[in-house]
Amino acid sequence: MPEKKPLLGLLGLILGVGLFVWISVRLLEQSQSTEWPPLPAGALINALLLALVARGLHGIAWAVGARQYADKLGWAEAVGAYSISFLARYIPGKIWQIGGLSVLTRNRGANPLSIAGYSLVFLVAFQVIGVLVLGVAYLLRDQALAFWLTSLSAPVIAVLLALLYQLCGPSLLQALPAKHQEKFTGVLDQRFWPLTINLTLLALTWVMLASSGYQVVKGFSAEWSGTWGQSSVAIISGHLAGFVVLVAPSGVGVRESTIALLLTGQGVMAATAIAIVVAFRIVLTIGELIWAGAGMLIALRKPGNRLPD
Repeated sequence: MPEKKPLLGLLGLILGVGLFVWISVRLLEQSQSTEWPPLPAGALINALLLALVARGLHGIAWAVGARQYADKLGWAEAVGAYSISFLARYIPGKIWQIGGLSVLTRNRGANPLSIAGYSLVFLVAFQVIGVLVLGVAYLLRDQALAFWLTSLSAPVIAVLLALLYQLCGPSLLQALPAKHQEKFTGVLDQRFWPLTINLTLLALTWVMLASSGYQVVKGFSAEWSGTWGQSSVAIISGHLAGFVVLVAPSGVGVRESTIALLLTGQGVMAATAIAIVVAFRIVLTIGELIWAGAGMLIALRKPGNRLPD
C-alpha cells in the first residue's frame, strides 16, 4: 500500500497547482490583454543575486542561534546545513526541514532535540517577522523611499521583539505542559543581543526577498508605475500564505496565486502577473539549489563530516 506521506505531498502539489491554474484562467478571462511579455534577462539576474543574498542572510540568522547548541559547529557548516535542509520545504508539513537540521548537525556536537526545538522556534519567528515587515511595507507602500525606510526598520523591529521576548519568555515557558518545559528551557533561553542580531537578519531577509521580487515585477512590467512597497506587499503576502497552507510543498501554487491576485489589483496585467510569479518561483528555486550545492560541498570537504545515508 502506498505510504500516506508521498500521497499527501502529491495531493498538496495538485491542489496548489490546480489553484494557480484556476486563478490564472479567471484573471486572463477578466483581462483586456493576454499578450505575454518578453523575458527580461537582466532583471532576472538581478533578482537571482538578491535571492542569493536573502538566503545567505537567512542561513546566517539560523547559525547565530544554532551555534549555541553545537560546540563544534562552524559558521560555514551551520549555513551549509541550513541551506541543504531548506530544500526539505518542498515536502509538505513544514517539519522536514527541522528534522534535516538535527541530522545534518549531529556530527558537530549538536543535541538533536535542542536543534529541533530551536529550529521550530526559528521557523515561527521568521513568519512573525514577515508579518511585521509586511505591515511596515504596507504603511509605506506609496512612498518612494519605502525600501530604505523598511530596511532601517529591521533593527528597530528586532530590538522591540527582543525586549518583548525578554519580558514574556518565562511566561511562554510556564505555559507549556510540564513534560515539555525541561526540553524547551535551553531553547527559549535566548540572550538579548544574539537574539536581536538573529531577528534583524530575519527582517533583512524579508526585505531582500521582496527586493528580488520587485526586480522581477519591474522587469516584466516596465510600464507599471507601482512602488517597491506595493510590490513587496504582494511578494511577502504570497510567501506567508504559502507557509500557512501546510499541504502545499514550499507553498507551491498558493504563493503564486496570492502574488498574482495582489499584483493585478495593483494594476499589473494578468498575463504579465502570471509570467512574474512563474519566473520568480524559478529564480528562488535556482537560488536555493545554489546554496544547497554550496552546503553539500562544505559538508563533504570538512574533516570528519559526511552526509547522512
